[in-house]
Amino acid sequence: MRPTGLRQEIRYPAVLEIHGGPKTAYGYSFMFEFQLLAGEGFAVIFMNPRGSDGYDEEFADIRGHYGERDYEDLMEVLIT
Repeated sequence: MRPTGLRQEIRYPAVLEIHGGPKTAYGYSFMFEFQLLAGEGFAVIFMNPRGSDGYDEEFADIRGHYGERDYEDLMEVLIT
């Protein structure tokens, strides 16, 4: 989510939002915290890593492996 008043020539601080779980998911809904942060000039980064709901069971089932592939998903979104 882009900060309010985005100007391409300026670098902005960013917040990586990570939802709880397992099997929780960000979807198409209003997230007050995201709007507040964007309004204060932060870029808000969010996604649904492994273990999230909304995909197939293989994607969602990370039992016994928390902090492994889901962590990699979060780091991958930061470098793209």
